[in-house]
Amino acid sequence: MSALFRRSTDRNLLKACLLLAISLAFGIMSLRYSMGSLARPGPGFFPLIVSCLLGVLALMALARSLSLEAVPLRVSPVNIAIIFCSLFGFALVSKYFNMMAGTVFLVFAAAAAGRKYSITRNIMVAGGLIGIALFFHHILGLSIPLY
Repeated sequence: MSALFRRSTDRNLLKACLLLAISLAFGIMSLRYSMGSLARPGPGFFPLIVSCLLGVLALMALARSLSLEAVPLRVSPVNIAIIFCSLFGFALVSKYFNMMAGTVFLVFAAAAAGRKYSITRNIMVAGGLIGIALFFHHILGLSIPLY
């Protein structure tokens, strides 16, 4: 197997390139909005800052992936289907019940795609996500249909 093919199927390299592509896409899209100033930021300011930070992390991951031995990429259609179904279920449960129930469903269903299934970890992740949503709802005043 050639070194170029090994690098093109390197899981870490592909993850870094995907993060960089997402960063560039959001950064370019944020330029369509007004930036404002540091004292009074516009709607494009926060997405640009976040995409720049993500870009820096992606470049660090890219440099790290080139210095490490290539890790082969494994694609599991079953896991992809589980993640897709958990996202679809989140939308359905959130629409017909509430978003907190949808979040719990998403965490427990998506965890089935992992190597190890831990109910304790799922409860902690769901609780953390619900806590963040409650913070956004109550402290920041974001209109989220949590309950």
